[in-house]
Amino acid sequence: MRNVHVVQGDLLRLPFRTAAEGGGFDLVYSIGVLHHLPDPHKGFRTLTEYVRPGGTIAVWVYGYENNGFVRNVVEPIRRLSTRMPPSVLRGLAWPLALGFHGLAKGVYRPLSGTAAERILPLDAYMTSVARYGFRQNYTIVFDQLVAPTAAYVKRSELEQWFHESGLEDVRITQRHGNSWRGQGRTPATTA
Repeated sequence: MRNVHVVQGDLLRLPFRTAAEGGGFDLVYSIGVLHHLPDPHKGFRTLTEYVRPGGTIAVWVYGYENNGFVRNVVEPIRRLSTRMPPSVLRGLAWPLALGFHGLAKGVYRPLSGTAAERILPLDAYMTSVARYGFRQNYTIVFDQLVAPTAAYVKRSELEQWFHESGLEDVRITQRHGNSWRGQGRTPATTA
């Protein structure tokens, strides 16, 4: 693609001019990044500095709500797994991914759309990953194990981030019952 330029950098010290400095972007989009920062709110505030007047910011973060299993079971494993050499971690992720994939394909997919599915934990999320192949589900498991930090953001917190930043037309929606999408627009003119 000729009209794409990829820049890798530190989200808290982006190599761009902010909107106030005459730079910025019409759309700032962050998926799966903020919740891996030590201070996700600070990361959000940083991103808003790069949204031009009238521009949009859209983010996706892990939700606190309905993620008790991940917070209470996966998080303790993550504290250990992030200290492992990559080759060991890849090996650990394999059997865990087999179980995850098998559960999604063997339990959640057959029960999709039934009353039984709705009583299972993480039903919307697990039904969604049941559509994926093993490779993608392995990547989900590996991502959970490799990230040194993961924050689980409450809906009320995400709403506060948007409103404190002076964003307009804010929309917060749940994704698969265990994560949040937020979108807002900067005022067209700044005071």
